Amino acid sequence: VRMKKQFFSSVLIACLVGAGAICAARPAAAQLLAGFEPLETPPALRPEPPSVEEMEWEHIQRVLNEHQGNISATARALNMHRRTLQRKLQKHSRWRG
Repeated sequence: VRMKKQFFSSVLIACLVGAGAICAARPAAAQLLAGFEPLETPPALRPEPPSVEEMEWEHIQRVLNEHQGNISATARALNMHRRTLQRKLQKHSRWRG
């Protein structure tokens, strides 16, 4: 499940920063349905707590999902300038990729 979230999160970031060619390749229905199957073993817990940067990124992702990917609305909800949010999304996509 976590890998799927990361995949869809990466696709969302790519769409938000203008990588339209990536968005054109949609996953097959079988791939989407496979993500809802139960895990054979529960995921292992991390030995260390998440960093501040990871917590910030997860919070941005939650708020972005609440606003259906609308960057302007997300930036208002996070009380930051829209361009600042765009830079954070772009920086994180380069950092992860």
